[in-house]
Amino acid sequence: MKKSINHKSETEQPADSGQPPVQPDPVKAVLHHKAAKINPSRSFVERLSARLRRERQEKTAPAHRRIPLWGWGGAVAALLIVAFVTQALLPHGTVPAVPGDATQIAQALPTTAVPQPTTRPSTEPATAEATPVPTPTAEPEPAFAADLPPAIVSAIPRAGEEVNTQAGILLRFTQPMDRASVEQALQVTSDDADTLDGTFTWESDQTVTFKPKGLASGVRYQVSVGTEARATNGLPLTHDLAFSFSTVGPLTVTRTTPADKVQDLRGDAPVVVAFNYPLVPINCTGQVAEQGGDCAPLPLTFTPGVVGQGMWVNTSVYRFDPLPGWETGVTYTAEVPAGVVSVSGATLDAPITWAFTTAPPRVLDITPNNGATNVPPDTGIHVTFNTPMGTQVTEAAFGLTGPQGQAVPGAFQWEDNNATFVFTPTQRLDFGMRYTVRVNDAAQTINGAPLDEGRELSFTTAPLPSVLRIIGANEGDSRVLDVYESLHVQFAGLVDGSTVQDYVRLTENGEAVGDFNVWWNDYDMPHAAHIHWDKTPGAETCLIVLPGLTDIYSNTIDTETSACFTLSLIHI
Repeated sequence: MKKSINHKSETEQPADSGQPPVQPDPVKAVLHHKAAKINPSRSFVERLSARLRRERQEKTAPAHRRIPLWGWGGAVAALLIVAFVTQALLPHGTVPAVPGDATQIAQALPTTAVPQPTTRPSTEPATAEATPVPTPTAEPEPAFAADLPPAIVSAIPRAGEEVNTQAGILLRFTQPMDRASVEQALQVTSDDADTLDGTFTWESDQTVTFKPKGLASGVRYQVSVGTEARATNGLPLTHDLAFSFSTVGPLTVTRTTPADKVQDLRGDAPVVVAFNYPLVPINCTGQVAEQGGDCAPLPLTFTPGVVGQGMWVNTSVYRFDPLPGWETGVTYTAEVPAGVVSVSGATLDAPITWAFTTAPPRVLDITPNNGATNVPPDTGIHVTFNTPMGTQVTEAAFGLTGPQGQAVPGAFQWEDNNATFVFTPTQRLDFGMRYTVRVNDAAQTINGAPLDEGRELSFTTAPLPSVLRIIGANEGDSRVLDVYESLHVQFAGLVDGSTVQDYVRLTENGEAVGDFNVWWNDYDMPHAAHIHWDKTPGAETCLIVLPGLTDIYSNTIDTETSACFTLSLIHI
């Protein structure tokens, strides 16, 4: 069994209440009916209906006093607010008939025009005929909105900004503008007072871009927009706009390495090009240049061509390394073409070219030097070339032979990107023997170029330790020692200078001298010990070097060596 539900309007009264019928509020009824689909809060509907009813009553009330201007302004603002809110609440379409004075309600609501309403079928007995709703008129735009003068809200580039030579000038206005007057009022001039032509592109009546023709690098320009620029309402700008900007200077190459006309360049020497402006973003610093990436290579070319790898040392310095190296004895021409563009838009106006010549391969140095003596027998042979070499073929072209021509075996260690090697004999060389080093012209560079000529030299290893001589410094008589001079003991071999004092004895007139100093000084006399003490003038002094003194390899001096001198008198 279904229950019967009695739907009643909130304006209806029970038939048996005994109360007189209450007249419905027409404004409130329409708002409730129109807003049913969006379901606003009841308090919002009541506040809106109260405002509409109050404004409607004020329109019909007799004028008792003069309303001030500020009052009219407030009324206009209130009406605009009400119109916007009401239009948002009332959907476009037909307005169904509702109980009450529909004509009065429609007059109170500032809505857009709607078609004639249709009647709604009702199960209730009709109490009154539906009254047609007249079409209301839209609220007019406030008069002050059309009376505002235009203004420029933004201008790009900004005052003092540095831009590239392809930049345009963007202006935005607060009002739709008369385009012809703006184009007439805008001027761009250089420091030389030359006015630039250009093209205008209007995005809308409020936004325009002027593209000057012929912006030069490193020049300051002035922009002005005069008050003859007008809006479409006929009002001009209230004041001029004036500012200046600069274009970036031309891109230039500040340094090239190697410099122009350099000779004898090493085969692995890099080419470095430095610019006055950054050419890549900062994240490219230290990165290998890759075609098509963010860190693109510099369009650097060489004649004749060479394969290599480029990298950005920093944002404005580019390095190119040849792989595996430059051809030897060849003159290369390097070129950076015109049109290279920096990050800021600076352009390289003209190509940059320079030339350099690589060195033919040769041996720069061999140590020990030719004719060297007293060479430590455990020394390594250092060979330095002027360019990186092919390791295997160059090792095969090297040889170390002993006094009987026998080959000395050893190991190679390459350094300096294969431009230097150290040959270390497997066993220590013999003492006091002559050895020969040869590098023949079969040695080749990493590109396969042979040496211009080979090199050969000889050296002698240090002998076993011995005392060569004990001498003074008196030029007249070698057996007379000046009281102001020292005695000198010169050794053969590589004697350990720190142990000499333990094996030296000194006497004056047959009595031992306990207080004397010994120091080693290879500068004045190679491999010599110098002995100094407080001398007695005219005394007979003797110096003895005892057996047992060793060299750095623990070889021992087995014999005693001595020498005696007469100390000179002091001349007053």
